[in-house]
Amino acid sequence: MTPQRRCEAQRRTQREGISITETRKPIEIISSKEAGIDPGLSTALTFSNGEKINFPKFYRESQKLIGNLQRKCKNSKKVKAKQAKINNQRTNHHHQLSFYIAQRYKMIHWSNDNFNALKRLHGKSYSDVSLGAFRDLLEAKLASRTDGPCSLTKVSCKLSTQTCSSCGATAGPKGLAGLAVREWTCSGCGATHDRDVNAAKVTLFSGQGMSADQGKFISRKL
Repeated sequence: MTPQRRCEAQRRTQREGISITETRKPIEIISSKEAGIDPGLSTALTFSNGEKINFPKFYRESQKLIGNLQRKCKNSKKVKAKQAKINNQRTNHHHQLSFYIAQRYKMIHWSNDNFNALKRLHGKSYSDVSLGAFRDLLEAKLASRTDGPCSLTKVSCKLSTQTCSSCGATAGPKGLAGLAVREWTCSGCGATHDRDVNAAKVTLFSGQGMSADQGKFISRKL
């Protein structure tokens, strides 16, 4: 029998400012799959198997109410309470979803986008999904599985949306104009790709030690 591991984590309450140490049970294992994940704004998480998961937009849903409250009094207790509620809702969602994924995947290869640059580009829309915080929670949850080693590896996102996951040719959409292209066909092999799913597959291959060379994926370990 695999020995149980105890996982301790600290959280800080919004109002009292008290640090609480929690003891969490190890993750109950449902399966031990491996996947690549391409995080994004239009779709929060796209898996290499084609699964897509969107995050609730907690701030956007309450933005009008918060705006009305701030016009009355920017630093009112109601504004702070509403913002704290949004943070708690987002954190709770991230905990539940990261737990769900960690139960089903033993190894995650994560496309390591520059979150700070994306926040500057997209503003509150990107901050609302809080993908960096989610990634860190998922990494911690994977470490709580009892069938280790289980981990999240950060993989360079360079050319992941341009590289064909079927043949390795860099034939995908390029430049600012290419950002709007959600589906494309490889000129090298004729394969048709969903932009995000293809990027997740390339991330998976890169995380497994594969690289594109002259139109084909080869193992770096050879």
